[in-house]
Amino acid sequence: MDLNGKIVLITGGAGGIGAGTARRLAKRGAIVWAVDVDDASGRELEKELGPPHRYRHHDVTDAAAWKSLVAEMRAAHGGIDIAFLNAGIMFRARGAPALGDDLIDLVTRDFDRYRQVMAINTDGALLGALHCLPAMGGRGRDGGGAHIVVNSSDSGLRVHPWDLAYGMSKRALVSMLETLAPLYVKRGVTMTALCPAGVDSGISPSDFKERRIAQGQDYASTDFAAAAVETILHEGKPGEVWMARHQDHGFWVYPLPAVPAQVDAMPGKPRIHPYVPLQD
Repeated sequence: MDLNGKIVLITGGAGGIGAGTARRLAKRGAIVWAVDVDDASGRELEKELGPPHRYRHHDVTDAAAWKSLVAEMRAAHGGIDIAFLNAGIMFRARGAPALGDDLIDLVTRDFDRYRQVMAINTDGALLGALHCLPAMGGRGRDGGGAHIVVNSSDSGLRVHPWDLAYGMSKRALVSMLETLAPLYVKRGVTMTALCPAGVDSGISPSDFKERRIAQGQDYASTDFAAAAVETILHEGKPGEVWMARHQDHGFWVYPLPAVPAQVDAMPGKPRIHPYVPLQD
């Protein structure tokens, strides 16, 4: 995909991976709309990038706000070519201790925070995918088509024992991709997922980074994840999951087959217990 002149929407765009992606795609000639609720950082990014790039305050959990945002972008540009649905938070807020609390008790005590994580990470991405679709169909200039990249996480593919809500929300995005990608491609929109691992994006609790470093696992830069997004836009196929781990110095690509195909591809067969009908 030639990024020059493409209209790009980035949620969670004021900082972290979102801002890194905004900078990278802007340098490639794309016109970036970064949206977030962190207005101070968003305005700074808008000033840094300069016209024609824009920042808008946007709550990804608000369906009415999505309608308004997409309408504004359609009025300005006729539609949207690329949507990077990146907004996300962890259960333990940035700066809070990650360790020392029992995971079950923590979620039980603050179920409202659990709902907030699911609303932003999962509902926000789904609302974005649904509301952007009408503005993306038929955006086939230069044969590139339109593309939605959903920012999941390596936690979407494996257990995330330190944050129940975050892991659940990110795994739900992989399921969303499996369901929507085959439907969206019929409307001319490619949908893929990015699953970054250990990116210094600023959303992690204060001691999470120190724990990773103590285990010999460093953090990747936000530009590493942004480079993954750019590569996906050039090379990604519908329904693919791209794992971005800095220790690999590149990106793994998974076609994400359905569960039966995954079982067939396993090195050993799973256990099968026979069905015993209820006897009278």
